[in-house]
Amino acid sequence: MKPPAMPPTPILETEHLWLRPKCLADSAATDVIFPNWNIVQFMPNVPWPYPQGSTLEHYQTALAEMSQGLKSHWSLFLKGGPDTTIGSISLWPDNGLERDMRGFWLDPQFQGRGLITQAADRVNDYGLFELQWPLLWLSNLVGNERSAKVKMRQGAELVGEDTRSYLRGTFTRQVWRLTQDAWKERRRPSYPAA
Repeated sequence: MKPPAMPPTPILETEHLWLRPKCLADSAATDVIFPNWNIVQFMPNVPWPYPQGSTLEHYQTALAEMSQGLKSHWSLFLKGGPDTTIGSISLWPDNGLERDMRGFWLDPQFQGRGLITQAADRVNDYGLFELQWPLLWLSNLVGNERSAKVKMRQGAELVGEDTRSYLRGTFTRQVWRLTQDAWKERRRPSYPAA
């Protein structure tokens, strides 16, 4: 089954964040933040040590995926802060195989403030309410407790674990399902969020 094409990636907003479509201008700031084991350890398809030039290559791939309607990629910007990215979040349609439709990372100095939950909530709204998807499949590596807590707070149901081979070896991941109905029940009174 071929997944539906994504529309052009919109600018999204939360109480404390702007989610802007990724652009090459963001890659320099990302190249300073991202090569950090505290981020990369839970992203097993990212090489480590992180090779020079990989950030620019990632951005070029992300822009191609956006232009082809395969994925939406946003850079995260703190409202009232410097105009430099502090993280990223992505969304893509269900391909019927991977049971994974969203991914994110955040600069460790901004973690623990609820910012990634805000971004994930807004992206859930976009996928489940605006695009009218019936559900989101979500995943995280076993041991990535911060990511798992975001999913628990959002009302996602843990449906199991599986083992997969990635760039850096074999890892076990948790698989979660968040249905549109469950999200409506949790979120609708506060939607739109901004």
